[in-house]
Amino acid sequence: MPSSNNQTDHSHAFIAYLLFVSDMLGGDLFPLNRDANEINSLVSHRAIDYELIRSIVKEIQLHNAVFCPGDSLQAYPTLDALGKLRGQLLRNRGDVHQISLIDRIGELSVSFFNLGAEPASTDNTHSLGRVYKIKRP
Repeated sequence: MPSSNNQTDHSHAFIAYLLFVSDMLGGDLFPLNRDANEINSLVSHRAIDYELIRSIVKEIQLHNAVFCPGDSLQAYPTLDALGKLRGQLLRNRGDVHQISLIDRIGELSVSFFNLGAEPASTDNTHSLGRVYKIKRP
């Protein structure tokens, strides 16, 4: 997990983030073409849910104004992108497995950016995932 000496600086390279998520989830869920030089070719077609993974990468890219794999990625726009996709899936009565995957990527994002997260409540009876309060610097 990347660490930051300055708690208010939560930026890292886009490709480093994607590699972290891929390593943590595994190559079947989040496979990357590690030699790709362009964002459009980063996600491997062998993903179990290729369209969802491609949407996640694209939404994070758009929320962070990333143009190259080495561009800087910020914590809160990344989490906002995941939240937007999660909300769309909920509104469209999306697959619970897709929602769960986005939740897991959100948890990994909190870890990657070294953000302090605490459960929003002790009642985690929601079947669609956990809700976290993120302590902003």
